[in-house]
Amino acid sequence: MKHVLQPPVARLALYRLCTLLLLLASLAFLEGCASESSATGQGLHAISNASELARDRAHELKVGMSDRQVEATLGPGWNRALTGTYIDGYRFNREIPHGDLSTIAEWQSGEDETGWPTNLLFVLFSDSFKTNATDAFLCSSGYPTPLLDGTYTKSLLSVKRGESVTNLYKIGGVQPPAEYFSDDSGGWRVGFLYSIYGGRTLMFEADAGTGMILSASEVTMNDSVSR
Repeated sequence: MKHVLQPPVARLALYRLCTLLLLLASLAFLEGCASESSATGQGLHAISNASELARDRAHELKVGMSDRQVEATLGPGWNRALTGTYIDGYRFNREIPHGDLSTIAEWQSGEDETGWPTNLLFVLFSDSFKTNATDAFLCSSGYPTPLLDGTYTKSLLSVKRGESVTNLYKIGGVQPPAEYFSDDSGGWRVGFLYSIYGGRTLMFEADAGTGMILSASEVTMNDSVSR
């Protein structure tokens, strides 16, 4: 039986052809991976930009706006949520002092990987017809941040020494103690931090036994200003 052997030149050409096809397939695969990675990066960048734009629009809200004005200011980056979806079902119910749900508008923007809104916005009005916004709270990092120099901030600034923690909770919502320490006389004090409009922070110190506020001050980077 005779075996037909291919000439060396023919075998070399076939080898080169197979090598070229393998190389082209590898390049196509790598290009596909790069395109997918680039698309993913562009998608995350677009989501980040949209979230930042939504927050910027929320910071344009003003005291006295009607619900329609709020909607026009927020734009298409925000979607209205059914009132009570978030403020009545999560800890915001305790952290944001509010009255009847009919005086609140809830908004959401974007979603994270769990489906939770990237931004939440609560706008409080003085009446159920929502004609006069008194406060707005933006939640982007898990905690509500006051956006308006409204009732919430003015009420907290009015809290003075001698008032009760119960009244503080009523005005500013329930916040967990920021610190628990003993004073020079051996008594125990509890400290509470509250964020107000303009990125400012108030510190309230109270007697741990009586619940009476002993001091109220605005905390800055370097010191505090007692009131």
